[in-house]
Amino acid sequence: STPRSTPRSTPRSTPRPASTVQRSLLQPPPTLPLFLTDALTVIFHLSTCLFLATSLTLLDDYTTVNLNPSPSTSTRRFNSPSHPGIKGMASSLPSSNLARYEWDSNESTKNIPSYNEVMLNHRNVNVKEWTTAAPATSYDIKRAVRNLKVILKKLDEIDVLLDSYSYSEVLSRLNSPTFQLTLSRSFEVIRSSGILSFELSNDVGFSWGSCAWRHCGSRADAEEAIGEMNKFLGMFEPFEGHFTVGIVRRCIEEVLEATPKEYF
Repeated sequence: STPRSTPRSTPRSTPRPASTVQRSLLQPPPTLPLFLTDALTVIFHLSTCLFLATSLTLLDDYTTVNLNPSPSTSTRRFNSPSHPGIKGMASSLPSSNLARYEWDSNESTKNIPSYNEVMLNHRNVNVKEWTTAAPATSYDIKRAVRNLKVILKKLDEIDVLLDSYSYSEVLSRLNSPTFQLTLSRSFEVIRSSGILSFELSNDVGFSWGSCAWRHCGSRADAEEAIGEMNKFLGMFEPFEGHFTVGIVRRCIEEVLEATPKEYF
């Protein structure tokens, strides 16, 4: 018969002395330095505030622009006691609804429209492109692309004039009858032609100062930069002028990059 293997006995851990156990229980856990604890606390609170503020801002922007595009619905949604932060500053309500005057009990502000409502009415009445735009043909799109390329060459000429401080010549070119009108119409043709996706159309955007309840885009940035040139060019150094012209150039290049190559 084969000898039976005897199982090994596992060694028992020797009990720790009572004094050692008591010392380990009474000893406080290791802590971080005081300055590091304070820094982490401040960072945590700042991050929380930033996250909450960003979330509320994005929610307000998304809801107002995408879900409630009309003045009445956006005001009815946000001008309530549960939203005291808005208080009707962006829009007003008809007299049958909650109006801004209820916040300050000032009867004289009851029927005063907001700036956005005034400008929206102005554009609906006076700016034909705001409500109706003629459908763009393939020829119109190609001509708009060609015009934007011509404007890019004119911007190169303006850069040369800036280096020689020929500011009067720069202003005459910026304010020529065709420069800004051609720029705006070319942007509008490409945006409304239907050749771009919804996101790219939003990137092109609308005219500067005409974006009530709409997102501005490259068109507004280019027009604003030209306005800055008209206002401050006499105080600009050449490098500042180059920077502003570069904004217009980048806006045009972004639109051309989004346009399908078949229209070039």
